[in-house]
Amino acid sequence: MRLVATASTRTWVYRYRSPLDQRMRQVKLGRWPAMGLPAAMAAWQKAAEARQSGADLSVERRAKREQAQQTARHAAYTVQRACDEYLAGYAASVTSKTYAEAERIVRVELHPIAARLARSITRADAFDLL
Repeated sequence: MRLVATASTRTWVYRYRSPLDQRMRQVKLGRWPAMGLPAAMAAWQKAAEARQSGADLSVERRAKREQAQQTARHAAYTVQRACDEYLAGYAASVTSKTYAEAERIVRVELHPIAARLARSITRADAFDLL
């Protein structure tokens, strides 16, 4: 465990050798002074025990962070957003009159499901619109 100091922050860090590839890795335990020495030592002990049981803390945290980001991206992906992205690419390949008609169709016909999540749309929903 070490306290890494920069010009603006002080951070408690646990450095360890990865069980997967024997490379040095590190994970942030907390920021000083919000996390005092006793709390940092407790966090370090917990991280060290997890590491001794074979866990690679840095890889696990990265995987959790990527999963959360992916979930957030998919959670907010509505039908309206999908249509907007499609129309943005479609505009470059057609005339302005054709684009205006496609935009009108999307706005009018997809209005009942525009606010729904794209992943929640079923085949039955699509056939109901047709």
